[in-house]
Order: sequence, then C-alpha cells, then structure tokens
Amino acid sequence: MTPRYVPLVLGAALVVACPRTPAPRTTDPNANTPPVATADAGAAPSPDDDVAAWNRAARAGAVTDTVHGTPVSDPFRTLETDSPATRTWIDQQTRRSERYLAARASPARERRLSELLDIGSMATPSPAGGRIFYRRRDAGQEQFVLMVTDPRPATAAPTTAWNNPHVLIDTTRDAARYGERAAIDWYVPSPRGRYVVFGTSQNGDERSTLRVIEVATGRVLDEAIAHTKWCRLAWLPNESGFYYTRYPKENETGYDAERPDTYWRRMYFHRIGITPDGAGDPLVFEGTERTDAPSPYVSADGRWLVVNLFKGWTKSEVLLVDRNARVAAGQKPRAVPVAVGHESLNHGAVYRGRLYLHTNRDAPKYRILAASADALYRTAPPPVNGVSPQAIPPEGPWRIVVPEREH
Repeated sequence: MTPRYVPLVLGAALVVACPRTPAPRTTDPNANTPPVATADAGAAPSPDDDVAAWNRAARAGAVTDTVHGTPVSDPFRTLETDSPATRTWIDQQTRRSERYLAARASPARERRLSELLDIGSMATPSPAGGRIFYRRRDAGQEQFVLMVTDPRPATAAPTTAWNNPHVLIDTTRDAARYGERAAIDWYVPSPRGRYVVFGTSQNGDERSTLRVIEVATGRVLDEAIAHTKWCRLAWLPNESGFYYTRYPKENETGYDAERPDTYWRRMYFHRIGITPDGAGDPLVFEGTERTDAPSPYVSADGRWLVVNLFKGWTKSEVLLVDRNARVAAGQKPRAVPVAVGHESLNHGAVYRGRLYLHTNRDAPKYRILAASADALYRTAPPPVNGVSPQAIPPEGPWRIVVPEREH
C-alpha cells in the first residue's frame, strides 16, 4: 500500500494546483481531464507543470463502481496502488508544491502553523487491572509513546484516576530495538494489566511485528511475530496466552511477495514464552476468501471463542468455538456457524453463557438477539442453502433482547 504520508502530499498538491487568481485553462478532450491551471504569471515555465499529462497517466486505471444502484466514478483508482506510476505522480506533485510554497515563503506563517500543528495529542485510554493505558504525543515528538498509570491506592479519593502516569513504550528512545523510524501501530493490554501486546512497524508501512512487554518491570519479552498488520487480538482471562491474527509468512499458502500482508488474514493461538516467533502457534481459523478478516473474542470465563468474520462492508458472519472441546493434533477446532451466509452485518459476544448477537438481518436499524452458547454449539440448526436460520421461539433458539426501533 502507499505510505500514510501520501494523502498529505496529494492534498497539498491539489491545493497548490488551484491558484487564487484565475489563469488560462487548458483541457484534454481525449483524457476527459478537467481544466487545469497553468503556472503562475511571471514564473519560469517548467516541464513539471504539465498537470494534464500527469492526470492522463493517473486516469489509466479509472473505474466506475455501482454502490446501492448508483454509479460512482473513481478516476484515480490507480493511485491507490504503490507502483512506479504512483511514485512518479507523487514526485511530480511534490516538486510543484515545493516550488509554489518556496515562492511564497513566510517565516511568520511558518512559525504560526508550527505552533498550531505541534500541540500534541492523546488517544482514547484503555483501562485494565486498575491501570490506564493510552497513547500520547507531546509537542516536538514525531511518534506516539504508550503511557501507563499505576493502580490507584485503595485510600485514594474517587476522583483520583491518573496515578503516576509514565512512559511504558517509546520506540524513538529505544530505536536500537524497534528501528530508527518505528511507530506503535496498535496495543492490547491483558485483562489484569500484567502484559501489553503491541505492534510496531517501520516508516509508516503498518506491517507490524507483534511484541509483548511486562508492565510492572518494563521488560520486553522475546516475542517477535511478524506479519501482524491490523492485528485483531483477544487475551485469555488468565493472561497465559492470546488469539491473534496475522498474514501469511514467506513459503506459507497465500503469501504474495508483490503484496505482502494484504490477503488471507488467519487466526492463531500463542502461549506466552512458547515459540516466541510464532512458528509453532496452531492455526485456529481461516476464511474461504482471500479478503476474509477474522477477529477473536474470548468470554470472561475463558470457555468460548467467538470468531467475528468480516467479509465485506455489507456482510459479516459469526462462528462459535468451545475451548473445552478436544482438538485432534494438527487440526483446527470446530467452529459452529451461528450467523453465516446472509448479506447482513453481524457481531457476537458471549456473556455469562449467552451469545449476544448484534445484527441488521431483518432489522435495517439493528437489533440484539441472545441464545444459550452451549445450545447453539451443540444443537444449532445447520445452515439452509448456506444461510444460518435466525428464528425466535418456538421455531428457534434466539430471543429478542433489544428490538429494532424507529430511531
């Protein structure tokens, strides 16, 4: 994929390509390219100003999608691929932008913009085991650090939540371990806050390597599992291990050397301290299509694993695994289909032995159903023509917990 800085370059280039005062316009009838402003009056002509020519090349991959029956044109789809053509387009726009901005340099404006952009930020906190975890980037910092607070003393006032906030992970300070331009892509604290699993990547490519840190000591464990881009992860309640997703490694089925970490995301189980590189982690679940994206959820009692399977923006499925069931060596655990095959969005979670299903099937504004997880696993009716029944009593096991409403 194209690195994350590309949208900034594209945005700046588009702004620069539209000067404040009208200028002569040219059109290219063969490429269906909109009128493009020429270089500013008084500026020396440059071959880098042939915006129409750049756009002709960029529009070579134009497509039209149909969304809910409406044609939606995407003339610049080719720029979503990290290719020589995309790189050339970016370089041309960058040079044009730099010339434009250099001709209008203003130290006062630069100072003010720097002040406004360098105010720092803090991401949404995640509580676990009496601790609070959150990402923070202060003024002058290029990358976020992961912060953590200590558990609040029992004698502390109810309003005292932020007890001794301090840095837990700083990829810039520990560049020898993570790399010179490493960033924290994601993190998941364990239920009692003993560990944090987190992913780091280089140069904004988001191709994460999974790592584990012990919170109390700050010790980074030996775990280093590659290909965990956009990882979805769920801890066991006792913090001994976790389910996680990753993309195929080299020499594994589905690995694509030209587009690594793009297709065939699969779910595995990792136990802390066993095969730190994940090579021995058992495969738990894999979809049938290369774009399938499973996410794990583990019930608070540790018995149930829910597989929430993303299959597209209008379709997601739910499957249920009993972690107490025996699994033959070399085999994946049995995943019972709970909500599959239907063009609808579904998401499941188990609480106190019941599976709660958030769904828009037969309810465009969504509703919440519930059924016994044990009953679903043992006696759920099989899919009919590939579609799981979703009947309520007396025909089926589902009970409506929150009905669909008008608003």
